[in-house]
Amino acid sequence: MIDLDFLKKVELFKYLNDGQLATVQGCCQEETFQQGDKLFAEGDKADHLWMVLEGQIDIRFDLPRQPTSEANNISSVTDTMAFGWSGLVPPNKYTLSAYCVSRTAKVVKMTRECLLKLFEDDTAMGYRVMTNVNAVVSRRFQQLQGTASDSPPRR
Repeated sequence: MIDLDFLKKVELFKYLNDGQLATVQGCCQEETFQQGDKLFAEGDKADHLWMVLEGQIDIRFDLPRQPTSEANNISSVTDTMAFGWSGLVPPNKYTLSAYCVSRTAKVVKMTRECLLKLFEDDTAMGYRVMTNVNAVVSRRFQQLQGTASDSPPRR
């Protein structure tokens, strides 16, 4: 079972009380990936929200009919960071691909159905988590804009 102390460190669950975190715990499943493993691909049905327990996952924009490349890395996620929020946002399709880049990575998968049921039962928790999701998405978008503006113009 995923430790409550871990969930307390995950930004998406900030401000949840121990009782709410205990219900979230029931939606969690741990998985281990090896370097080079693809967790999901752009366009896949987004049934899960993910968090990193250990290791590093790169979120990439893969070009059609070409092998994945570190050059197409959009974001790297590490300990306690969440990714794959498309699982909570319609149309529930992943917009990027995720790869394990560390020797191994332990991640927590949470099914969309389980989380949405929790949010239906405890709307205050659902509101708090979705507010946190919006904050994470906004911050990562700003980071991406900063990276793009630092890049030399393409010719």
